[in-house]
Amino acid sequence: MADDAQRKHDAKVAAKLSGDDAQDILALGKQQVFVRKYGFWTVFGIAVCTSGTWEGITAAVAQALNSGGPGALLYGYIAAAAFSLVNVASLAELASAWPTSGALYHWNMTLAPPKYRPFMGFITGYLIVGTGWLGITSAMSGVAIQLQSYLILSRPEYVAERWHMALIFWGFMLVGSGLHLCSAKAIEFLNISAMVIHVFGYVAVIIVLLVCTKEKHTAEWVFTGFQNYSGWSSGMAWCIGLLSSVYGFGGLETAAYYSEETQHASRTIPRAMFYNVLANGLLTFPFIIVFLFCVGDLESVLSSPIGTMSPTTQIYVNATGSITGGILMNCMATMIAFVSAVDAIGSGSRALFAMARDGMFPKWLAHVDPRFDVPVRAMAVIVFPPMLIILIYIGNTTAFYGFMSGILVSIMGLYAIPIGILLSNRLRNKIEMGPWNLGKLGPFVNIMALMWCSFLMIVLSFPTTNPVTYQNMNYASLLVGGIVIFSIVFWFTYGKRSGYKGGIVEIQAEAICGNEIEGSSTNDDDTKAAIEAATAKTHTRDVSGSEA
Repeated sequence: MADDAQRKHDAKVAAKLSGDDAQDILALGKQQVFVRKYGFWTVFGIAVCTSGTWEGITAAVAQALNSGGPGALLYGYIAAAAFSLVNVASLAELASAWPTSGALYHWNMTLAPPKYRPFMGFITGYLIVGTGWLGITSAMSGVAIQLQSYLILSRPEYVAERWHMALIFWGFMLVGSGLHLCSAKAIEFLNISAMVIHVFGYVAVIIVLLVCTKEKHTAEWVFTGFQNYSGWSSGMAWCIGLLSSVYGFGGLETAAYYSEETQHASRTIPRAMFYNVLANGLLTFPFIIVFLFCVGDLESVLSSPIGTMSPTTQIYVNATGSITGGILMNCMATMIAFVSAVDAIGSGSRALFAMARDGMFPKWLAHVDPRFDVPVRAMAVIVFPPMLIILIYIGNTTAFYGFMSGILVSIMGLYAIPIGILLSNRLRNKIEMGPWNLGKLGPFVNIMALMWCSFLMIVLSFPTTNPVTYQNMNYASLLVGGIVIFSIVFWFTYGKRSGYKGGIVEIQAEAICGNEIEGSSTNDDDTKAAIEAATAKTHTRDVSGSEA
C-alpha cells in the first residue's frame, strides 16, 4: 500500500514538473520530491496573509499611539512601507536565484564562503527554527487573545483566565496543522479566500468608520499631531513607534519556503513577494489616514476591559455603537491572523525539511509523506514546541511577551546577512542573478535594505517605555543573543563533528543524462534542454565556484 502511494505520488511529481523548474531544481543539486501544485495566486495569497498589512498594523497600533501618536503611525508607516519594498526586492532576487524550500537557510549558507558554509548554515538554521516557533506562537496567540476579547465584550459575566487562552490556542493549532493534511486544494482555497476577505475587509472597514464615526479628529491632529507617553525623547519614541508599522510587513520571505511546490518558481515566487508589499503598501496608506480620523478617544480605548487585548475591536465598537458590529469588523483581521499562522506552520516545516535534507537535522525529518505531499514529521516538530511555549503565558504574561519581543529583531538579522553577502558578491561580479532581478539598481537597493534591517535591529531592541523595569524590559536582544550563543556552542560541541557539511548535492545534472528525471524520459526535448541549462547553471550561479 505504501509503495503504491509512493508510485502515484512520484507520477504526480513528474506530471507537474516543467522544464524551467527541472532546470532550477537540478542546478540546486536536489531531487524533486514535492508536486508543483501552486500557482501565482496561491503563493501571492500566502504572501498577503503572512504580512496582513492593514490587519497587522491595527493589531499592534497601541505601540505607535503610545510612542508618538498619529505622527508615529502615519509617517512611520510611510517609512516602513518604502523600506520594506527595498527589503523584499532584495529578498525576491535571492528567491529567484535559489528557488528552494530552504529559503533563508539556503541563501545564508550558499552565499557564505565555502569554508564557512557549514557554520553559517548551522547557526542561521537554528535561528530560523527558533524564530519560526516564536512566530507561530505569536500569530496563533493573537487569534486566541482576540477571541477571548470578543467573549469579554459579548458576555459581561465571562471571567477571562489565561488558561482559557491556552486551550483556544491549542485547538486552533490542531486545526491549522490538520488543514495541511487535507489537500493542497484546502491550502489554496484557504489563502485565496483569505485574500478576498483581506480586500473586502479593507473596503468595508473604511466605509463603516467614515459613515459611523460621529466625532472625528481634525486634519491637524491626524497629520501633525504628536503625543508621547513612552518616557523617551520624541525622536526615540518615534523610532520605537515604528514597531506597529513594521509589524504589518512581517514574513516577507514566507512564500519562498513553498518554492519547490510552485510552478515556475524562479519567477512566480519573487513576483508574489514583491507585488504583495507594493500593493499593500499603497492600499494601506489611505486606510491609516481614515483610521486616525476615526480612532476616537485613545485613553478611553486603552482603559476599556479589552484595551490591552484588542484595542482595535474597542475602536470599532465605539465607532459603530454596537458590540456585534465591532466584533464582526475585527473578525476579518482575526481570520487573516489564523491563516498566517497556518502558512507559518507550512513554511516552518519546509525549512526544517530542507535542513534535514542537507544533514543538519536527522534524515527522517526530510521525508515527504506521499499521501499528503507534506513533510509531516518536520511539521510535527514545528507544531509541538509552540504548544509548550504558550504555557509560559499561563504562568507569567510578562515573560511570555518578553519571548515574543525577539521575533522582529531575529527576522531582520536573518534578512541582513544574505542581503549583505549578496551585495558584497555583486560588487565583485561574483554572482549570477536569477530571472527576476533588479539589474543596475540592485546594489543601491541592497544597500538601502541592509541599512533598514540594521536600523530596526537596534531600535526594536529598546524597551518601549522609560524608566526601564524588569516588567517593561525588552528582552529581544537577550533572546536572539541566547539562540545565537546556544547555536555557536552547539556547533563546536556537536555540529562540527556531526558530519554536517553545509548544502549537499543529491543529484548531478551531468549524471542523469540518459536516465530519467522524476519519471520523465531524457529523450524529451524540453527535459534535455533543462539538463543542459542546469549543468551550466550549477557551475555559474554558485558564488564561490564550488558546488552549492
